[in-house]
Amino acid sequence: MGNAEERLLASLAILRTASRREGGSDGGGNMAMDPTGQFLYVPNQFSNNVSAFILKRTGALTSVCGSPVAAGAGPVSVATTAGP
Repeated sequence: MGNAEERLLASLAILRTASRREGGSDGGGNMAMDPTGQFLYVPNQFSNNVSAFILKRTGALTSVCGSPVAAGAGPVSVATTAGP
């Protein structure tokens, strides 16, 4: 398992609490981590937005400034891709 995956697994235990505290809500769907392992995105189906978090080396999650962002009606999944 890679470093980013280990950090993500360490953070999952606090994800729901962090998401709710930062404006998310119940109904989180399929989350996605960016290819660098630095950012985590969580769709919030019942609040129609997506929460974005910085994944620190310690495994702690910090909300990205401006998060959550509007995402249309009932987002249930997100995807990331490597840049150009």
